[in-house]
Amino acid sequence: MQALPKFQLQEKKILALLREMGLDPKSLPAREKGKPGCKAEAKKTALVDRRLFTDKSFDKAWERLRGGGELAGD
Repeated sequence: MQALPKFQLQEKKILALLREMGLDPKSLPAREKGKPGCKAEAKKTALVDRRLFTDKSFDKAWERLRGGGELAGD
């Protein structure tokens, strides 16, 4: 069995983090003014694993997921 490419692992991890936060990736809540949104919360948790994520790679993976329709909202 072949390992998944890093970008796919990043995308799977983001979706899993959102679900662990009790959120539906296809129906994310709007960010409340003055508070961090769900992206910021997921990013904070994801960046603990520096082998998988950097600030930039997280943002790119987030945008790939949004562009592919797997994420909605902020």
